[in-house]
Amino acid sequence: MSSGGVRIQGAAGLYANPFIGWSISLEDAALSGLAEALDGELMRARLQARLRLRLGGGWSVTRCAIVRWRHRPGTRASIQYRLDVNDGGTRHWHGLMASGSLFSGGKARRLEKTLQPRTVGPDALLPGRALAALYEPETRLLWQFFPFDRALPNLKAVIAQALPLREQLLAPTFGDAVVELRPVRFRPGIGCTLHARDAAGRGLYIKVYPPGQAAGAFDRFRTLCRAWSGSIAADGPTAIGPRWCCDALDALASPVAEGVVLTDLAPAGPAAPRSAVGRQQSLAAPAAQVADALLGLHRSDLRGLQRRPADQVVASARQAAERIARVLPDQAQPLRDLLHALRPLATPGPVVPTHGDLKPEHVFIRAGQVQLIDLDDAVLAEPLQDLAMLVSRLDGIMIEHADAYAGHGGPARVDGAAQAGLSELRDTLLARYLERMPDAWSARRLALHRVSALLLVALHFVQHLKPDWPLLVDRVLRHAWTLLRE
Repeated sequence: MSSGGVRIQGAAGLYANPFIGWSISLEDAALSGLAEALDGELMRARLQARLRLRLGGGWSVTRCAIVRWRHRPGTRASIQYRLDVNDGGTRHWHGLMASGSLFSGGKARRLEKTLQPRTVGPDALLPGRALAALYEPETRLLWQFFPFDRALPNLKAVIAQALPLREQLLAPTFGDAVVELRPVRFRPGIGCTLHARDAAGRGLYIKVYPPGQAAGAFDRFRTLCRAWSGSIAADGPTAIGPRWCCDALDALASPVAEGVVLTDLAPAGPAAPRSAVGRQQSLAAPAAQVADALLGLHRSDLRGLQRRPADQVVASARQAAERIARVLPDQAQPLRDLLHALRPLATPGPVVPTHGDLKPEHVFIRAGQVQLIDLDDAVLAEPLQDLAMLVSRLDGIMIEHADAYAGHGGPARVDGAAQAGLSELRDTLLARYLERMPDAWSARRLALHRVSALLLVALHFVQHLKPDWPLLVDRVLRHAWTLLRE
């Protein structure tokens, strides 16, 4: 088995889409089609040929963008694509989601035979309806077209608004109103989140799980809320999560969090100019509120949570470093040096209730009240993990959108005013939290958690093929070394 043979090339002008700035190729003897599956232009041509062969007519695929990829050497790989497709006539589908899976052995070919519907309805010309799965023999890749996902068998019924969904999840909010469902996040094999909205502007989020998982997630959140109300102080955060469960469709419904998401507090740029004093007044207060809310959660006696293993922080950092080194071999030694520098800090610390996977988009502020969403991963862990995850993801936003890394057809960059606002948010969060936290939590351990979280940020850049991702990874690692030396 080989995981070498890395090819990295700039893709400016190669793919005219906003999802990819660089292409990548990996070789794996057990997954012979991996390098080809990571070539968007090649897969576009091959998929077009297979659609024409299977469905007939003048089908064409005009875009095939890689949104995300994962690789387990010698075992399997998963690539998420976004497609522009038309049927050679009047019907066009822009941004069609699809996934491609590679397995060692002949599993992909066997799965297509198992999953493929025996008949194709006369009106089912959209790939997601005409085909559940499509095997591409040259690459040995199994295509699955949204909304079909073999691990989410009820997703199609949810999108079709089957009766159990309307009665149990939609009716409490919308009554008999016409509701539009729009996918906002799709992770093949893991879950899909859809935004439900009616003409009156009322909204709801529907999350679809693999079979048997929705009820357990709902029960865990209800248990969490019962404990939350009795243990979180008034200045602590409010938990926003699922209110209704539909066991029959493995789906949960959650209200839309009200307020301003944390990153939207930063000024939008020249269109909304503010003085330095104005920015300080607008950002210092909400940043302090978030810090105080986290302290309220971390000081609580919230019970019923699982305990995260003490060595998981370093283990996750090591796994991220190994995956990055696989595609950036020049960074292998710097990554090993970074992990070595973390070892003296990797000792067990205090354990408290935590969010478990805190991102800026999980934090909302409304009238001085902090709301947290996506508490599926709430665990007992070190308190500084939450803080480190939050500020490291703010760092990642600033690094990704820094003006120094403009180019290669990527999205518009965050301007200087917004960069300054995000920096102020981060610095105020850190200062306020560290000033008020108990001494026993040891600020010295913050570097361990921030560097570990930054490695996850770097891996995110790689797996999503962010524009200029090799340069972004280098910038993240330089920032990590700066933190360790402070």
